[in-house]
Amino acid sequence: MRAAVYPRPSRTEVLQSKLLGEIEDRCVLGAGGQVKPIVLFHVFQNWCEENGHVELLNRVTIPSHLSRELKDKVTELADLKPFREHGEDRVYLGIRLKTRAELRGEPEPVTKNVAEPEPKAEAVNIVRRERFLRRL
Repeated sequence: MRAAVYPRPSRTEVLQSKLLGEIEDRCVLGAGGQVKPIVLFHVFQNWCEENGHVELLNRVTIPSHLSRELKDKVTELADLKPFREHGEDRVYLGIRLKTRAELRGEPEPVTKNVAEPEPKAEAVNIVRRERFLRRL
C-alpha cells in the first residue's frame, strides 16, 4: 500500500497562514476600527517573537513591509490603505487591535454613556416667552 502524498504548502501559503494567525490572535476586522501602522507593526513583532516566527520577523522589517504583506496575503485586507486627516498620524481603517478583555476571552465591560441632562422644556419656554415680551 502506498502512502498518501500531500502537496507541500508553498512558502506563500505558509506566510499567509502565519499572517492570518497574527490577525486572528491580535486584531479585529470591521468597520469603525482603526490602528496606527507603527502600533500594528510593534504588535506584529511581539507576536512573531512569542510564537517563534523568526523567518517572518526577518522578512518584515518595517511597517510598510507589513502593510504590503497584509495586502498581498490576507484577502480581507486587500484594500488596506493608510488614512490621514490633516495634521494627524496615519491610521489603517477597518482593522483594530483587540482589547485586553478580548485577548483574555472575557466579555467586554459595559460602559455607561452618561449624557448631559437636557434642559427642561418648561424652563426653555419661559426664557423664550420673556424674550418675546421684551420685544413688545
